[in-house]
Amino acid sequence: MKSHQFIWTLIASIFFNIGISFAQQTELRPGKKMKAEIRAKAIKNLSKEQKELLKARKELLKKNRATFKALLNEKQLSILQDKTMDRRKRMQLLRETLTTEQRAVFKSNRIAAKESKKQFRATLTEEQKAQFKAAARRMKNK
Repeated sequence: MKSHQFIWTLIASIFFNIGISFAQQTELRPGKKMKAEIRAKAIKNLSKEQKELLKARKELLKKNRATFKALLNEKQLSILQDKTMDRRKRMQLLRETLTTEQRAVFKSNRIAAKESKKQFRATLTEEQKAQFKAAARRMKNK
């Protein structure tokens, strides 16, 4: 009788500990909503011109992604849509299948994104830079 009680207690404590460990892991990762709120607080203090630069940057990234996706063939699209692999593995496989033209577009998109980011950062004051760094740390630590 006591051995049954011991076994059930052991099984219950294992499940309890597993539940606690999963709960702790989910608390460490901020959700999309929380990230959006943190970003919104940092963006709130930007000037009108800076907000326009951000908006233009976002539109440029969307346009570049759409242009690049339009160049992909069915095999490459299936690699991107395969959710059984993690993101890094998918990107590695995709890069291996890119043609010279696709590589050039991919590279030009990356360069344009970096240049846009550089232009935006040049407009930030030291206080705004500190706010963005603090927001990034909060997202990382939550």
